[in-house]
This record gives sequence, C-alpha cells and structure tokens, in this order.
Amino acid sequence: MKSDKSRVTLKDIALLCGYSVNTVSRALRGDTRLPQATLEKIQAAADEAGYVRNNLASSLRSGKTNIIAIMIEEVQNQHYSYLVNQLGLLLNEHGYYVTILSNAAEEVSEEQLAEFAIANAVDGVLFFPRSGSNKPAELLQKNHIPLVLVDREIEHFHADVVRLDDYQGGYLAGTILAGVSPQKICYLAGPTSNGSQRLRQDGFLDALAKSGISRKEVRIISNMDIMGAIRYNALADLLLPLDYTSVFSFNDEIAYYVMTFFRETGIRLPEDISLIGFDNIRLRFPYLLPLSTIAEEIRYSMAQIAVRLLLERIKKPDLPVRKEILPVRYYDGGTVKKHSQTV
Repeated sequence: MKSDKSRVTLKDIALLCGYSVNTVSRALRGDTRLPQATLEKIQAAADEAGYVRNNLASSLRSGKTNIIAIMIEEVQNQHYSYLVNQLGLLLNEHGYYVTILSNAAEEVSEEQLAEFAIANAVDGVLFFPRSGSNKPAELLQKNHIPLVLVDREIEHFHADVVRLDDYQGGYLAGTILAGVSPQKICYLAGPTSNGSQRLRQDGFLDALAKSGISRKEVRIISNMDIMGAIRYNALADLLLPLDYTSVFSFNDEIAYYVMTFFRETGIRLPEDISLIGFDNIRLRFPYLLPLSTIAEEIRYSMAQIAVRLLLERIKKPDLPVRKEILPVRYYDGGTVKKHSQTV
C-alpha cells in the first residue's frame, strides 16, 4: 500500500490486485465485457484501498463534470431553501451533482463565484441574481457556461429566465387591500438588490392608485428598516402606533415576523390588521400559521422549469433565449378582513 500522502491511483489498485492499469480502469467503469469475477476482485481491491474516482481527469477527457452550480446570495429564507433543495433533487435525478455557491456573508463577490464556477468547469449554472448582476452573468456567457436566471431577471440582459409575475402579484395584493375598509395601508418593502422588489411595489401602488389611493397615502417601510427592527427586536418602535389597517409584505418571511409581533402585542388578525405576504411558504411548511399570501399557481413548479431550461440549454447551446413568467394567484389564509368587493 501507499505510504505517502497522495491520493490512491489506478496504478495502486493494479499493484494490489495483479491486473494491468487498463484492466482496472475498464473494471471501475463497469465494462461488462470483463468476467464478473474480475470485476468483483478489482472492485474489492479498490474499496479496500479507499479509491475515489478522479473526476477532474475524467472531465478532461469527456469535457463534462456532471456538476451544476447554484449561485445564490443566501438560503436562510425558507422560500429559497426549499427551492434550492428541489433544484438539487431534480438535478440529481438527471445524473448531476450540485454545488451551492453563496455570497451571503458578502466576503466574496458574485464575480468571484462566477470565476469559481468557470474554473471548476461546471456544466451549467442556475443563478439567483441581484439587480445589476450583469458582470458575473456576462462572464459566464463569455465562457460558454449554460445559464438560467431563477426567480429574478437582470435588466437589459439576455438569458433564459424563470420567475413569477411579480408585478401582477403586487397588483393583486393592492386590489384586495384596496377593498378593505378603512383604507390605511402599509407596504413592507424587499431589498433593493432584489429585482422582484420594484415590480411588486409598482404593481401594488398601481392597483391602489386605480382604486383612488395615492402613493402619498401609503406608508412604505424600507427593507433596511424592517430587517434592522427584526434583528434588534425593535418592531414596536417601527410599527407602533398603528396608523394603518392593512399590510402588504414583500415576502412571507417578513410577514411572519410581523404576524408574531402583532399577536404578542394583542393586535388581532384580521380584525385589527389585514396582512398579505408573498411566496406561500406554508404550502411546503404546513406547521406555519395560516397567512394570506400571493404565489405561483400550484400547477407550476419554478424548480422543474428552471431545470428543464438548463438541461435544454446544455444540450442545445444555440437555442433562442426563453423567458418563463409564471402566473400568480391569491391564497386566502384568513389574515385579510372580508369585504364585499369581488376580486
């Protein structure tokens, strides 16, 4: 056996079991033209030695690593953790391994993540971009790495994308809350780095304006303020006293923090406050409390569509750019006051 610290090689296995390196290589690739007894003996020797296939050497020969990179800023939000898990399961079913490249701590840039993906010759990238993520996306395309943007778009950038109809989702929430009386409304904004934020806010304000509620009458709380209040347990300073009767939250994660605060403060949902979130994470995590929310229609799966688009792009790099915008609907979780208006 080897006494140095280098990895076990085919030559080591050949010396251990008495076959040629070529025969060992064929056996470990499962060549059925070899006798079964030979296959079993070589595999046993490989197992004993702790041999692990060198994918780098194999990829140099085949041009494929069977690795897909998922680039995402963070997976703490249950919406993203579930989505990333589904992407991984679907890719595994198609014979791919998954590596998750995250810059949640912002110690590395998106460009560095893209460079890492390129340097490791991944077969494709599923990218959850920020607003203005043009440079890392362009870098991937220049290096001919198949790319699909997931959950968000990059403005003025041409690539396959699958996302929700965020504008329509915001518009739907605005239409619903405009019908709740009295009409004093608060919007809890998402991060400005998230391309969905502007679309959801625009749709929401447009729906309110159509109902006669001007932008000046809507209290908008920035994501920096709301996340800071959550982090430092200071929601009371931000949300009280109540000068609104309805709340639309950029996502369910924020909505659940606010719901918990309201309940602990004795504020009733929906009697005192109507609340709508976005993402319908309770569908995947049913232990959560019911929450009225906006999300894609159940018949659509963002994960399935993203994987389909990527596999098609890998197989046919010259396909025209595809854009899949998924329709959304309202899921009544009982946190919006009932009204007579038909939506």
